[in-house]
Amino acid sequence: MFCSTLINLRKIIFLMSKIPAPPSSTKKSKIVGGNINNDNNIASTFNNSNTGFLKLPDEQSSHRRLLANEHHLKTNGRRRNRSSSPSPDINNDDEDDEDAEEEEDEIGDLRVGKLKTNGSRVMFSNNNSNSLRPNLLEEGENGLTNGSSSDMMDISDDDGREGWDNKMQFFMGVISYAVGFGNVWRFPFLLQKNGGGAFLIPYLIMMVIEGVPLFLIELGIGQKLRTGPVGVWNAIHPYLGGVGVSAAIVSYLVSLYYNVILTWVFYYLFKSFSFELPWINCPKLANGSNITECVQSSTPANYFWNREAINTSDSIGDFGGFTWHMTFCLVFAWSVIYLCVMRGIKSSGKVMYLTATFPYFVLTAFMFRSILLPGATDGLRYMITPDLSRLWEPDVWLDAATQIFYSMGLGFGGLIAFASYNPVKNNCKKDVLKMSLANLLTSLYTAFVIFCVLGYMGRKNFNSCIEKDMSLILKVAPGLYKNMEEINGNITMEEFTSYMQFDFRDSKFSEIINHPSYKKCELGDIISEAAEGTGLAFVVFTEAISQFPFPPFWAILFFLMLMMLGLGSMFGTLEGVITSLNDAKMIKLSQPMLSLLICASSCLIGLVFTTQAGQYWVSMFDHFAGTYALMCVAFFEVIAVIYVYGCDNFVRDLQYMCDEQIGNFL
Repeated sequence: MFCSTLINLRKIIFLMSKIPAPPSSTKKSKIVGGNINNDNNIASTFNNSNTGFLKLPDEQSSHRRLLANEHHLKTNGRRRNRSSSPSPDINNDDEDDEDAEEEEDEIGDLRVGKLKTNGSRVMFSNNNSNSLRPNLLEEGENGLTNGSSSDMMDISDDDGREGWDNKMQFFMGVISYAVGFGNVWRFPFLLQKNGGGAFLIPYLIMMVIEGVPLFLIELGIGQKLRTGPVGVWNAIHPYLGGVGVSAAIVSYLVSLYYNVILTWVFYYLFKSFSFELPWINCPKLANGSNITECVQSSTPANYFWNREAINTSDSIGDFGGFTWHMTFCLVFAWSVIYLCVMRGIKSSGKVMYLTATFPYFVLTAFMFRSILLPGATDGLRYMITPDLSRLWEPDVWLDAATQIFYSMGLGFGGLIAFASYNPVKNNCKKDVLKMSLANLLTSLYTAFVIFCVLGYMGRKNFNSCIEKDMSLILKVAPGLYKNMEEINGNITMEEFTSYMQFDFRDSKFSEIINHPSYKKCELGDIISEAAEGTGLAFVVFTEAISQFPFPPFWAILFFLMLMMLGLGSMFGTLEGVITSLNDAKMIKLSQPMLSLLICASSCLIGLVFTTQAGQYWVSMFDHFAGTYALMCVAFFEVIAVIYVYGCDNFVRDLQYMCDEQIGNFL
């Protein structure tokens, strides 16, 4: 035993004495086709399929060089022996074939990573792609070293992960995910609430300093590591895995109530397939009379929403039982979602072409129709008129920052999941700039259409308010006019409005102002009362559609548009959950079975939203799950990338992926 050890030691010393001196530091390695070609032509790139981190210790580098040189010496020695002492009894051709096979086996062992150091196996990639990796091996004075200071290793494009069919499919997927219900009713509401056109100033500033950087971080790390939210943050640091878990939980909670809004859309869509829309007139009793509550309600559309559709209770504590038609619509909505996501982006990616483009066609049709309506210019004037004094209020800036999360889909993990299906060599910087601009223009375009309709409805309600005030003339001066037709023939609405601006003391107009039934009519106030939340889509817009020619056609178009917006956002939200579970191997199920498990559990939990108190639960989930949690996730994302992984490392990764220099401001 001792003698054999001495013999092996002598062999090692002899081989080490034959190792040539390392090249000087001025000699640069030539990198061709993703591999490094030096004199021995054995260096290759790293590829670790289990983790995003891999470091090459010095002893591993030395051992690898030792094996390469040993192989070189053995091969040359065999060839010299054969050339110096040829034997006619030996078949040289067969011996050459055997040596060639042995040489290929030894080189193959090096390339596939059969290099064991300290009991661990180090895997080396033999990727022949023409892309230049940022973490390639470079040969210098100290042997094989990591060519980038970044510790985050590149994941090969051919790692078996599914990908987008083309770049357009990825673009459509992100647009479909980011553009959702928030662009339709939340942005117009914030616009009129926070100073009209003045709100665009904090919104644009927050998009530049908050939205675009976070967008770039999520797309960049997802594309670089080609894994879901949980895997990405675990790769940066094991202690940061909670950031990915938090994003997945937030996505799951948001999907619970977001799909309820989609459920309401399905219900209204089904009701739109009729010759007369059910929210145009009040329903009648068996004796032919109208329901008193509907008559006393502001509009039949408002009554239909609160009593026929969701049948809301008085408080969140009063569940009041299930609203069964909404329960069936909820099951239907989750069934549609499952059929679209059961095979991942292979199935949902095809649907995203429709969910991303169809809303723009519908918005364009509504724009041409609504801009011709009376009062449309009033709505547009109200939208763009800036109130710069509101910029001094902190709530305006907070609303702008919060809307960026909703509008761009930040913090949910969906963007990371979508980017993980991209090839590593993809210019994500240009993607971020294009998609951010598209999202901003979509919000403005949607607000343009919405305020045209709001201006029309505002003018209509304003005229009704003026008529009620003018009818008070018959009460304060019964002998002056006989009926409203005679009043309208002598006093126009514009004249009456101007009269009410003055203080007519000891006159009939002063008696009208002091009358208990008098209500001061302001067009701006009437418009602002309508532009908020779900009521905008299910009350105001449905009422406006009832005034269009052939209302069922416009109703079907409108709710089909909302359905596409909801489906597209749900695909991205659930993708953040499903991808996280798949990549983390937390649940060992096939893609269809895992999707079924998530959709079925969400449907069961979502039954609480179909009770009569469901609207209150939706508001509570929207306030807590979709606001503060997103900000916390985004905060730790920035800390993780900038301070843990390193800003310089991230910039170098972006330069490699985008194949261009990254400036201080992109």
